[in-house]
Order: sequence, then C-alpha cells, then structure tokens
Amino acid sequence: DIRALENALVAYRAQRNDIAPITRLPVELLFMIFMCLTITEPPALRPGTGLPGSIKVTEVCRKWRFAALRCPSLWAYVPTRYLNRKWMDQMISRSKEVPIYVLHQCVSPDRDTKADAIIDHMSSVGYLSIRSTGTVSEGVRRALVCRAPKLHVLDIFVDPTTHMAAPGVTVTYVLHPGNFKLGANTFGEKAPRLRNVRLYNCGMTWNLSAFGGVTRLDLGQTDGYRFEPTSF
Repeated sequence: DIRALENALVAYRAQRNDIAPITRLPVELLFMIFMCLTITEPPALRPGTGLPGSIKVTEVCRKWRFAALRCPSLWAYVPTRYLNRKWMDQMISRSKEVPIYVLHQCVSPDRDTKADAIIDHMSSVGYLSIRSTGTVSEGVRRALVCRAPKLHVLDIFVDPTTHMAAPGVTVTYVLHPGNFKLGANTFGEKAPRLRNVRLYNCGMTWNLSAFGGVTRLDLGQTDGYRFEPTSF
C-alpha cells in the first residue's frame, strides 16, 4: 500500500545517506561546521519564520540530526526578537547545561510578551543583553529580580527617546536616564558568577549584593544628560 511504499522510500534514503562520503566526518568536525551556521545564518536572517538557522542541519539526515541535538552550544544563542516562544523554549531545552546567550530587544514595552521566556529560564542565562526603547517593560523588570546563578555578563541599553508620529508630524520625547534603576533586589541578590556589567542610560544602587563579584563596570549615558548622584 501507499504507507508501505513511503516507509520503504524513507529506508532507502537513510541507507543512501549512510554511505555518502560526508557521513565519514567525525562528529567533532560536524559540530564545528554546525557552529559556523549560527554565525552565517542567525535567526535575524530568517525574518518572519520564528525559526533558528540551525534547524536546517536537523533536516538533512538522521546522523546530522542526532549530532545537532548532541551539540548544546548550537542552540545557546537566543535572540528573542526573531524567535517565536515555542522555539525559544525548544532552543533553551536543547542547550542543556550550557549557559545561554539571550539578546532581548523590546521595541514596544507595553507588548513585551517574550520577556516571560527570560523569567522562566533565568537560571540558564549566562549572557543577558537587553535593548529597550523608551522605557523598560514590566516583564524585563521582573526578569531582573530573578536569581541568575550562571550569569556572567549583563548588558542593558535603554534608548531614552520615544517617537510619536502623526500625519506630517514627528514628536520626540526624551526620558531621563533615572527612569530605570537596578534596585537592591536585582537577581534576588544572587548572581555569583557575574563579572562584567555594562549599563547605558540605566541607574543602579551602588551597594548591590548581586554585583559583589563584578570586575568590570561600564556606565554610559546619552549626550546632554548626566547621572545625578541620587539616581543610583
């Protein structure tokens, strides 16, 4: 019947793939090739799909799929803007114990639906980069008070300008950098591996327990503004 023919065709393709010269490559070399794909085709190059470029290698053959799923680093880069929630969770799951790199870009703070994924997986985040326009969403604020046992790098950039446009009219509002500040409960006061912090247009409390192990702290602000001592 048709199903039997389909199964036979699948079996034939699997056998053909097994004897292809490329299948003789060591798994370690495949890992290196796969990692190149994360650079040449990140999710940003697949707009609208919500899929990572690394998904391609899982669709070539069974051996490649098996190898890709055994390569946690292949799934550790999570740019939330270009992935749907399903694939965000899937990639974090496939990254296993490898600290993940999260790049979160929030253009509309009132509709920051993907911040919940960060909250759910903060215990796995090793590098957290946040880009926000206008102000920081409530979801990001909640994520920043979750414990982060693997976090090594924190990078927050708040664009203090918001643009409101009407037909023929564009109005720009500039928010004071002090509108967002990291409080004493940042990361639940627990971020033992945090070493590098970069804050742009973001205030902070100077006696943060979570920053106790920080070895490099970079602060920046928009031209024309300065941080008031009371902002920290």
